[in-house]
Amino acid sequence: MLVLRKVVADIAKLRMQAYLVLVLGLLWGCSKDDEGSASQNQIDYFEVSQNGSSLDFYYGIRGEFDYVEIAFAEAGYEVQAEWADFFTTSNQQRVEKPIRDLIFASDVVYHFWIRGVQENGKKTDWFGPETINISSFCENPYALEFNGYLAWNYYDNENDASFYEVEYGAQGFEVGQGQKLSSNSETIFDLSLEKNKVYDAYVRAYCNIDLGHSAWVGPVSYFAEQNQNVCLEPYNLSYYTEYNFFGDPVGASISWKDDGNNKTYEFNLVGKHKSPESSAIESRSDYGTQITYTQISPNVNYDFYVRTVCLDGSKTAWVGPLNVKIQ
Repeated sequence: MLVLRKVVADIAKLRMQAYLVLVLGLLWGCSKDDEGSASQNQIDYFEVSQNGSSLDFYYGIRGEFDYVEIAFAEAGYEVQAEWADFFTTSNQQRVEKPIRDLIFASDVVYHFWIRGVQENGKKTDWFGPETINISSFCENPYALEFNGYLAWNYYDNENDASFYEVEYGAQGFEVGQGQKLSSNSETIFDLSLEKNKVYDAYVRAYCNIDLGHSAWVGPVSYFAEQNQNVCLEPYNLSYYTEYNFFGDPVGASISWKDDGNNKTYEFNLVGKHKSPESSAIESRSDYGTQITYTQISPNVNYDFYVRTVCLDGSKTAWVGPLNVKIQ
């Protein structure tokens, strides 16, 4: 009987040991699963660098997040990431952020942290901080507008722009392959645009030799409904006589047409059969296609010539002569 009781006790003990082994195995397995799950969704590294007027954020993600939060605060204050300002991005490896958007000052040190957010809202711990001193830089132009002319705004961050560079061309062109212009103001009108074509344009600022250029801003696009500064010869020259109150002829108003809608023209009114360059050449640079002469004599034959001055400084052939005689 004692032997039987001992056998039963030993069996019970073995069952208990087996049960404990099973429970511990399950617990160990769950722990490993949780550890594996955690290791599959975490931030591995985080770097911040300045690239002119922008900050580049590089980070390594293990697993996948719905988005990441990047917090920032000025150094020197005991601000924790949890209470700092932050922005979000769904980019999984890198994001670029204009410094102006973060309202940062130059020559100030800032701290940055990052954490991942999963679809269920679960967040990793904050990773960081990374620290960087914001160096002085040449600010980007902004609010770029393309409507036959180009206009933009510029935010002065204690570094004035010395001038601006514009590049434009057929839609889809690569920067470096387009038409290049410069401007001392925040607008430019001297663009050559062909009717029924779409154009892209970019703008950047130049500050000084130490800071150099800002980044290119753009593209912005524009569909040209008509020609603008397309180098074509004037045509359809004509005139009418100007009369005074008494009906006496006192001058001639001469006009022409230009399908290129150019800005600048050269012209001259000379004696009959004279060369268009036989006297001082006049010009106008306001897109106007008309000129009035009042210091001419009635009943005298004159010849009028006109030509287009192209944006690159070249000129078309002279068009004319138009015989002018007031009487």
